[in-house]
Amino acid sequence: MDRQVQLQNRIEQLQQKDKTPRPQRKVFLPQLNPAKSAMLNTRDVGRRNQGDRSDPDDEEELTSNVDTDAFKQAMWAGQANILVTVRLRPHLSHDRDNQEIVKVLDHKVIVVLDAASDLAAATQTSPARRHTSFPARKVRNVTAPAAAQRRSREKRFAFDYVFTPEDGQQTVYSHTTKFLIHGVLNGFNATVFVYGNTGAGKTYTMLGTPDEPGIMALTLEDLFQNIQRVHADIQSNVTYRVTVSFLEVYNENIRDLLANQSASTASPGTPSEYLDLREDPIKGPIVAGISEIEACNASEVMKLLRKGNKHRSQEATAANAVSSRSHAVLQVLVEQREKTSASHITSENSDDESSSGKGGGESITTVVKFGKLSLVDLAGSERAAVTQNRGQRLLEGANINRSLLALGNCINALGEKGASTASFVPYRDSKLTRLLKDSLGGNCRTVMIANISLAKASLEETLNTLKYANRAKNIKTTMTRNVLNVDHHITEYFGSMMRLLKVQVRELQGS
Repeated sequence: MDRQVQLQNRIEQLQQKDKTPRPQRKVFLPQLNPAKSAMLNTRDVGRRNQGDRSDPDDEEELTSNVDTDAFKQAMWAGQANILVTVRLRPHLSHDRDNQEIVKVLDHKVIVVLDAASDLAAATQTSPARRHTSFPARKVRNVTAPAAAQRRSREKRFAFDYVFTPEDGQQTVYSHTTKFLIHGVLNGFNATVFVYGNTGAGKTYTMLGTPDEPGIMALTLEDLFQNIQRVHADIQSNVTYRVTVSFLEVYNENIRDLLANQSASTASPGTPSEYLDLREDPIKGPIVAGISEIEACNASEVMKLLRKGNKHRSQEATAANAVSSRSHAVLQVLVEQREKTSASHITSENSDDESSSGKGGGESITTVVKFGKLSLVDLAGSERAAVTQNRGQRLLEGANINRSLLALGNCINALGEKGASTASFVPYRDSKLTRLLKDSLGGNCRTVMIANISLAKASLEETLNTLKYANRAKNIKTTMTRNVLNVDHHITEYFGSMMRLLKVQVRELQGS
């Protein structure tokens, strides 16, 4: 009897314990950084686009997490990754194979189809779908191995933005360069460069046409419009000075494209017109003797740009009717000067200062900021079998590929530098990489536009370009403002101004 009572009490205790509310278990999930979270979201979007879309609103929520707005807002704050975009060139009349092998998902993801593998998978004897039925159950579709293999061969790449052939020049400019202008006007460095194989549309993206101007023309127009607004404000103490230089790297030699007419009419192979590239401890890589021409408006710079392009090395090849045989770099140097006045009134040493003639009074402080914008049109990588180059054209192609290989090696080293700070970056392997040293790993905000073709015939070049662009996403640059403070006593300031005006008067009288 006692044993039965004990068992009954034990059962009641267990029942009572089961009724008490249990605390909920907390599940801790690893928190992803925003970049990885964005990458995973874009992959989810790619998978969702392959199958049936059950919830379109859910897809929109995923894509909204991947945007360049955050990049644009925080792009001047210390360290940031290179912004990497891709532009797809539409089919042209001379394309050998118009079969499209590239798809774009949500302007973020590129899917490259392996056409040869797809054809082999499609010829397999297994049916496209197998239907297996079960009693009292719905028919279930089982995907065939051929389709699974085809999906596994697809190569996917996620970038900050992907431009389709329907996106115009203004769209490309707005997403890659427009937001850099404010920083350049306030003492920061910025670089935009295009990368890709020959005939992929790099020069069109940078230069454009009279009816469809490219990044260079649109940038200069916006830059000078901002400057003119500041100069039109009578209350502003800020003035700007803009100088322009334009050069090319041809066969591992640097040529000034804005040199005087007598020098520029010489052939590209004349050693006398080659310039030396030197390292300045403050300014970084500089080209000794390069022409720096002051410009007051966008039209003046466009005239210089057209003049330089006439002297740039361009020839026809079997792959491109107007092939750039050199890398071109347009540098726009912006000097901002802001004058502020302050009263220097001292009480303790007023007698000493008045006796020395330097007592209290007003001084002028000039804050000088230097910004540099580099717009780079790289020559395209070439395959001799495709271009059918001979002689001088073959030598040019070899040097182009050599410099692009050096650039790729630098991109690889910089991409791996995050894991190992001791990584060596081979900047000195090429004149091009020495010029782009600050743009790739120094004090600069950098944007890369990778140009690719949709055509099946360019599959190998397209994959190589996308792989380089994918590695470039890991590169980080650190931005600091280039500022110089200059203090002037009011008397010294006006004295220097008077001397300058007198010199100008004498020059005018002499002329």
